[in-house]
Amino acid sequence: MPPKKGKKKPLTPEEQEEVELCWYKYDQQSREFMDIAEFKSLWMNLKADAFDDEETKAMFEKWDADKEKKARYPVFIKELEAEIQAIADPAVREETLGRLADGPQGSTNDYVAKHDLSPEEGVALRGLEGLKCLLKVDDLEELKASKNPAAGIAEVCYGAMCLLANPGDEIVWRECQMWLKDPEGTYFKMFSFFKRVNIGHVDDRRIERCRQFILQQRDWFDHSVISEVDKTAGLIAMWTLLAVRYFDAVDAYKMLPVLPAGEKPEECGDADKVFSTVMPIRTALPKAEEAYLAGRLVVLVDPKGMTKQHFLATNACILDAKDASQLRRKHVREMLVDCVQKRLGECRMGCMRRCSMAQFVIRPTSRVLPATRRHSRRLLGSRFM
Repeated sequence: MPPKKGKKKPLTPEEQEEVELCWYKYDQQSREFMDIAEFKSLWMNLKADAFDDEETKAMFEKWDADKEKKARYPVFIKELEAEIQAIADPAVREETLGRLADGPQGSTNDYVAKHDLSPEEGVALRGLEGLKCLLKVDDLEELKASKNPAAGIAEVCYGAMCLLANPGDEIVWRECQMWLKDPEGTYFKMFSFFKRVNIGHVDDRRIERCRQFILQQRDWFDHSVISEVDKTAGLIAMWTLLAVRYFDAVDAYKMLPVLPAGEKPEECGDADKVFSTVMPIRTALPKAEEAYLAGRLVVLVDPKGMTKQHFLATNACILDAKDASQLRRKHVREMLVDCVQKRLGECRMGCMRRCSMAQFVIRPTSRVLPATRRHSRRLLGSRFM
């Protein structure tokens, strides 16, 4: 039966947040508009058993304010909030928001569960919020009007486009101008990017392409250099770096279950959890230290040995093992215990044992494997805790 409507009750801040997230979940192609198919998925979850195809078409026409067969963000927020406010029964409202929060039926997006921000996530997010106060839509409009931009401006715009658009293989200012054609839309995409990261809408390939480009053009992404060329370009460069940093921080805190061999998740109850991710060395090392300081066991898999020099320079305890099976051997376990005792003392050994290092190993493919499965990778264990 349809939700009961009565006196409109204002949305709580939590409900407003859920309504806003619906935009990013149901705009599945990140085009900043919904077509009729995406709108139908939204309306189906909103109405449940009361769903009617004809009503859906009529409502889409209402939400399509510009008659372009597209539902845009401002109208979406206004109309969806009105629909939720009209549900008087708290239980029904909660149930409706729950269905909407699940996203489109059949969606495979990996939504990041709500959690307290890690220090790395917090730093990146605060940086993005600060940039929003510094960069204005008018600045993008002025930049777009440039006919012969100075060296470096097209490069930093291209880097941002790697995250937000699909640029060609060559850096062409005309293409950058097309990206800036709608300054207000570009501004919205830039400062809502972190929300798409949170719901798994950002393809890893975009991040890697952007990361590689930044390394190739590293001088132009140095704020002290690019800000001397153009203030707006300097802010775009900073946004690009912070956006990649936020993606890495969120990705590092995704959780995967560690299950005994042959057992299913439902058979294990509250399975142990580990954080697993693949990250560049520059980002991985601060994240490893952050996790260690948070009281976690840190295992870095580094098949090329790129981090070993860093560990030697920081005087860290290093434990080498040829493959995962060696983690079960008595002498390796004794070496691990000895490292922990020297670094942390007997009082913290209980935490290490609860982590059960021999139970899992994290590989660069982000897969979590039981220690019984062999693989020819070199493990570098640093600052165990």
